[in-house]
Amino acid sequence: MSRTTPRAHVSFPADDRTTLPTRLGLYWFQSPTMSWEVLVEVRLVNEQLTVQWLNKDEPAANMNGRWRGPIPPSTGPGSR
Repeated sequence: MSRTTPRAHVSFPADDRTTLPTRLGLYWFQSPTMSWEVLVEVRLVNEQLTVQWLNKDEPAANMNGRWRGPIPPSTGPGSR
């Protein structure tokens, strides 16, 4: 049995504007070539907001696509 990584199959509205991350946290990201969004963590590396992308730290400002977030932490059941 194969195990797959959960993905969100959510499309952005056509008029959605791209806003780069301005702070640390979890974001949904979708590049123009992707069919779905992926969950990424924006971290501070060498005083730059970066994402680990394709096994390297990529500055978020260099990533062409649409961002949603940061995603607030859960406060529901099982969030401990």
